[in-house]
Amino acid sequence: MQQWARPFSLIVGLALSASVVSDTTPGDPAPAFLVSDATGESHTLSQYIGEWLVLEWFDPGCEAVQQAYANDALPQLQERYREEGVKWLTIISSKPGPDNVVEPEEAMALKGENGLSSEAPILLDETSVMARAYSVEAAPYVILIDPKGTLMYRGAPGVAPAETEDRGNSYIEAALESAMAGEPLEQTATPANGCELDLEL
Repeated sequence: MQQWARPFSLIVGLALSASVVSDTTPGDPAPAFLVSDATGESHTLSQYIGEWLVLEWFDPGCEAVQQAYANDALPQLQERYREEGVKWLTIISSKPGPDNVVEPEEAMALKGENGLSSEAPILLDETSVMARAYSVEAAPYVILIDPKGTLMYRGAPGVAPAETEDRGNSYIEAALESAMAGEPLEQTATPANGCELDLEL
């Protein structure tokens, strides 16, 4: 069983080895993936072609993730855009081993505890293959993919602290609003700002 008590580590501007992860940047085709969710259903990039897609990396033991979910900041965005037809996949990446892998029942419990949309599948990336494909080494982290399968935005979700009454647009919200309106994105990438993931290298 996963133990969720671990130190908070701030990651800014991650330097990633090309031998370990792919070099995916906004404007590139999104890498293909095949990952099962907590209910056992498989998900592939191809099944989401034709739709807007957000990939969100989630680590329940990370303070930065907890802050993003405080006062329902990120869950509200997730629910709002899913109601507008955006597909939203929550990903938990880990390396193999009983002390690392999140079991399906644990993932479903986390879904309720953190207020994730009931319609947002939790993908269990148990060998880090999806994280490596998308050059992700930290959480929280989001990637926006357009209906043609092009990577539009990557980086921090940018939700404001819970105590902030007027949050304004988060990075992912601003990216979605501009992209869905057919307008250029003001920011296509932002530095990772969260906890380093314990991945299979």
